[in-house]
Amino acid sequence: QVAARKEANDSELSKEVDTAVDQERETAAAKHDVLEQLKKRAPKSSKKAAAAPNAVPYGISEYIQAFQSQIQTGDRVTTMSVTLTGEITSIRCVSKQLFFYDVCEKDDDTAKVQIMSDAKSYRGGEAEFSRLHQSMRVGNVVSVSGNPGKSKKDTLSVFATSVTVLDTVTKNVFR
Repeated sequence: QVAARKEANDSELSKEVDTAVDQERETAAAKHDVLEQLKKRAPKSSKKAAAAPNAVPYGISEYIQAFQSQIQTGDRVTTMSVTLTGEITSIRCVSKQLFFYDVCEKDDDTAKVQIMSDAKSYRGGEAEFSRLHQSMRVGNVVSVSGNPGKSKKDTLSVFATSVTVLDTVTKNVFR
């Protein structure tokens, strides 16, 4: 009887593991399908898309909603490009070659996305990268194109390939 119960328990456990594996595969397939659908939304012609060909434009909240659960920690989706427009609320300079920005929708600090901008990935070259980032200020409104992803600390990010300043501030903005 003990052997029969053990065999029944092993069989149940095996079925549970199989079910969990199947559910994980379905979830991964669904996430892949969602990312493919998002890629297809790219507009035929757009002022933002001209800066980064085939970039899909998003609002900050829309981007968070679309990608927060679709991207795993530490991953970068290099097969698609997105464009976000928002106001810089925070700047962190790690080195002359690497900057982090927090960008939010104008007048809405609740939805933020981190922008990682490094000289190696920047399409304009290192001289343009340096010139641009020396003039960057909190409060500037920017359009950022790049690859969606999450940092190793699970922060939803855009890994920038181009940054365009749309509006500058002339005085310091304190947040």
